[in-house]
Amino acid sequence: MEVLALRTNVAHWSSPFCRQLDRHLVDSGVKLVDLQWDFELLQNDRDHFTARGFDTFRRALATALSSEGIKGDVFLIADSTVDHINRSKPARLADEKLRKSLAAFGINATIASQSGSGFCALQEQKRSFIDLVRHKTRVNPSLKEARWVLVGGWNDDAQGYPLADVKRAVAELLELRS
Repeated sequence: MEVLALRTNVAHWSSPFCRQLDRHLVDSGVKLVDLQWDFELLQNDRDHFTARGFDTFRRALATALSSEGIKGDVFLIADSTVDHINRSKPARLADEKLRKSLAAFGINATIASQSGSGFCALQEQKRSFIDLVRHKTRVNPSLKEARWVLVGGWNDDAQGYPLADVKRAVAELLELRS
């Protein structure tokens, strides 16, 4: 099945690292999804959405995936783009709101979101994208058959991981589908 990822070289997160990461994802067979990154951000934390910004983001993501012809089962792996709102609300409210937005377009999403994660980010704590995927697919092996949507990579840049390490992690993550 198909793997999609949000483009990382966007808005104020643009960087040479993100440009190269996007290129590597495409070279690895991942389809990039573009959004208009004009979502409302927190005043004191320009890396995370306000509640209203997240609501706009989740609707835009659902619309974009639907425009790509995505229907059915999706496994969405995300960093704080999704999980930041979960931290201040009980019962993983952001995951649930995103699931409902996706369901309105016929997308049945399983979400694994972890603030601070990335392809390499949080690997020492066993909470990177690879670890999230290993855990969820161990519990539900059918997720390997779903379309995957990756939301992140910015933490790998911010935490200074070498691009070569991130490329190896991308390859390892994609191998988990088999």
